[in-house]
Order: sequence, then structure tokens, then C-alpha cells
Amino acid sequence: MLHTIKVAVREVKECFIDDKTNYYLVIISIVLALLAYTIWKVLSTNSFFSFYSPYSIYPLQSYFLVGVVNIVIAFFLYKVDKGLSRFMTGSLTFLIFIVIVLEIYYWVGL
Repeated sequence: MLHTIKVAVREVKECFIDDKTNYYLVIISIVLALLAYTIWKVLSTNSFFSFYSPYSIYPLQSYFLVGVVNIVIAFFLYKVDKGLSRFMTGSLTFLIFIVIVLEIYYWVGL
């Protein structure tokens, strides 16, 4: 079991740390996600601000769900095709950028 864990850690390291493109895209996604979370906290203190969809799902919650799925898919695609893995990680960065643009749009719309 310990050998399996070591192999898994080595594969994750190879995919998200040794591959500099994936590494930088994941770091940028994390920083942008923290920025989006900060904006959400600031906006949620405004009692007149309603940012929920008709289904009561905030875009940041949807992003985190899609983000986990994207990271898992990017990890498993890395062995098959590094380009597709980088595309999935890049789409994760693009999605959080869209969430931030949406938050700023709501914020300016106040």
C-alpha cells in the first residue's frame, strides 16, 4: 500500500509540479479562486445584493465543482496526452476568470 501511495504522489508531482505549464496554470487558478472568494465575501456583506441563480447556486460553488472534475481529468489525461492535460488545466484558469468577471459585473451593477 505504501508503494502505491508513493507512485501516486510521484505521478501527481510529475503532472502538476514538474510540468511547468500545468504548474503555473494551477497556481494562477488558485490565486484567482482566492480573489473570487474575497470578492464574494465582500459582496455577501451587502444586504441588498442578491447573487444567487434561480436554483440557489452561486457561480463560485459551481466553479469549485467543475474545478475538481477538471483537475482529476487533467491528471488522468497527462499520461495519454500532455497537450490535453494542459488544455484542461488552462480551461480551469479561464473558468475562474469568467467567474471573476461575472462577480465584477454584479458588483458594478449595484
